[in-house]
Amino acid sequence: MNELLPRAGHAPRILAVLHRAAEVLLSYDDPADAAQVIFGEIAGDFDLDVYCNFMVAEDGKGLVLHSCAGIDPQEKAGLASLAYGQTVCGMVAERGRAMIIPDVQRSDSPLVEIIKASGVKAYVGLPLWAKGRLLGVLSFGSRSRISFTEEEVEALRTICHYVASAHERAWLCAELDRRVGELAHALEEKEAALRRKDLLAKEVDHRVKNSLQLVSSLLEMHRLDLGDSEAGQKLADAGRLVHAVAQVHRRLYRSEDVAVVDIGLYLRDLCDDLSRSVGEEYTVTVDASCERVATDKVVSIGLIVTELVLNACKHAFVGSQGGTICVSFASAGGEARLSVSDDGIGLPEDGKGGSGLGMKIVRALTRQLDGSLFVEKPARGCRYEITLPL
Repeated sequence: MNELLPRAGHAPRILAVLHRAAEVLLSYDDPADAAQVIFGEIAGDFDLDVYCNFMVAEDGKGLVLHSCAGIDPQEKAGLASLAYGQTVCGMVAERGRAMIIPDVQRSDSPLVEIIKASGVKAYVGLPLWAKGRLLGVLSFGSRSRISFTEEEVEALRTICHYVASAHERAWLCAELDRRVGELAHALEEKEAALRRKDLLAKEVDHRVKNSLQLVSSLLEMHRLDLGDSEAGQKLADAGRLVHAVAQVHRRLYRSEDVAVVDIGLYLRDLCDDLSRSVGEEYTVTVDASCERVATDKVVSIGLIVTELVLNACKHAFVGSQGGTICVSFASAGGEARLSVSDDGIGLPEDGKGGSGLGMKIVRALTRQLDGSLFVEKPARGCRYEITLPL
């Protein structure tokens, strides 16, 4: 970081040059444009006629010309790419350190042939380093003087650090844009995959719903053949359970989110259908808030409610003209409470709350939900309450 700061001993002229160079770099996003403008700003102060900015090739095996000034098109074409060790700039890149060549016209080194042919008399090649990584080479040449003072070389070195920082900043911005682009593309692909998944899930729910409706219709046809016999009643109950599951898939097909179902709306629809199927003498009410519950839990809850409502219709109102069955669902603190109660004759003296197939199904589904079943005997009727985690 200290290399980017002018030294206290610099003459005012040098400080002014460095200040102008810093202003230019802050004003340009493209380091190539900035380097050309800086060269124009400092050329008169240092009697500069030539500059070349080479960058390490993408494959890391050589240099490519990034920007230049003061050389003719033919020379520029010959400098489009350099191998490490080729010419002064290639040698600077290979060694990773500066090369200062005074009185170029008197030199017999093959490295200076190109700049010697262009009339350059003094030449400085400086490596562009950023965070320990060689970015390229920046070189300056003069056709009117045979050397640069130590102070001028230090000033050019500082400018070189400025330019390296600009290149690093540009590289970081480009890398950020690239990564943002990759993330945006990945996000688009993920969203497309999710859309395809949702469409597939809805299609599956639609087909499952149709299949369940077919099963329900077949059960109803067989029930009609059996009439009001015990077997016919069992088929009717089975059909209602199938219908309860079909209701879930019907809602999923209409929903934007196939992972959850509005439990309040589902229970109201389910209980409306149950009311119509069990007869007008029974009233089924629902008290449930509209909240989203996982689909697999809703299926089990629907089956439990169906079994408990049918159980109440069969056993709670014996000897009466019907009654009311209340279904409620509420949640708080990550736990839900489902209750089904009636105003019928209540439980038998043993208080077991039923031991038939229906209650076995209810208990099994409760365990599947990691819930707990409680049976209460109020002053009138019976109340089943299930607590379960959401």
